[in-house]
Amino acid sequence: MSVGQEGIRKHTKRLLKIGVVDPETNEVGDVAFVEKADAERFSRTGNPGHGPSITRFEIDLAMPRSAWNKRLSAVFADHFIKSELYGFGPEDEEDVKEAFLVHVRTIRRHITASKGKSVIDQLDQTKASARDMRRRNVGSCAHWNLE
Repeated sequence: MSVGQEGIRKHTKRLLKIGVVDPETNEVGDVAFVEKADAERFSRTGNPGHGPSITRFEIDLAMPRSAWNKRLSAVFADHFIKSELYGFGPEDEEDVKEAFLVHVRTIRRHITASKGKSVIDQLDQTKASARDMRRRNVGSCAHWNLE
């Protein structure tokens, strides 16, 4: 079964807690990235205790196919399939892992292109641009005679 990127995006957003307000700090969640030293330590040791987990769901932005991100893809696939929200089973695990790694590359490309803007800032900018476009379009329709 082909894994749809829409489900991958939604579930990634859920696990990264993007846009969710932390009740303790009152900060809005953004993409979490692993520290370079932590990713390197995990790569050297392979110790799951030093790597990504469902509670430490952070992306290695430096290397999309790093040992860290490959382990993160296994954590993601396990949670994605067990959630039963998307209709995939254990037989789809490798496809889910691959689709997640493709999404990691996409996130990396967007972050690199944004030159340091947060994902939330990018979404806000996109929403503002769409709102401005709608306003311009409505204004240009004022001359229509709809009677």
